[in-house]
Amino acid sequence: MDVPNRRLVLFDMDSTLIKVSEWHWGAYRQTAQTVFGVDAAKHYQRGSHSGNTQRNLLQALARNAGLDEAWIEARLDDATAALSATLLRILPADLSPYILPGVLPLLCALRQEGHALGLVTGALGPSARAILGRSGLACFFPACAFGDEGNARIELVHLAIERATEAFGWRPGPHSLAVVGDAPNDIKAGRKAGAWVVAVATGFFTEEALAQLGPDVVLPDLGDWGRARQAILDGHPG
Repeated sequence: MDVPNRRLVLFDMDSTLIKVSEWHWGAYRQTAQTVFGVDAAKHYQRGSHSGNTQRNLLQALARNAGLDEAWIEARLDDATAALSATLLRILPADLSPYILPGVLPLLCALRQEGHALGLVTGALGPSARAILGRSGLACFFPACAFGDEGNARIELVHLAIERATEAFGWRPGPHSLAVVGDAPNDIKAGRKAGAWVVAVATGFFTEEALAQLGPDVVLPDLGDWGRARQAILDGHPG
């Protein structure tokens, strides 16, 4: 469908669209103890690596515990598999109550207007797909990039753009890409991609802290979805 002034809007998942960080943290703790033999609470500051890939987070946690690099690398695949399996086991079957306020009407409005929606998340593919499926959000995102598909956030942004091109038959131009997220890595990756960046303070970072990183707009949340919609679309001509 040819829609004038069409945008591709790439959303982060956890703490932007839905709040599942408590289960992520529980899975990190169990995996760190089982695979690496370390107490995650002693070696990982929650929120300090928000927006990173889960594989990189496991690696950083083990490094902070002083483990040998070669030893970590030899066990990293096992750790990521264990993390995904643990998260799938402990996540509630129905995650719809954990969708953040304003998200559903915002996504519905953007999709109804003909804008393309994509997802970029540091979560591993199996667990991220489960979160999207159990929350009912999967139907909004035919173009996704997951944390086990790249090491850096910007790689995942480019991958999501490629998949959006396939899914929607349209490639965004330099003034038709927006990135929405709650963490510094979301902002940095959006900037590198040349996107209009909207930060939301629904994660570990305050509006003031996010504003210092130079997003185009900072919102307290997506609760006022009309305001959020306008903020997302304001950065593009038309």
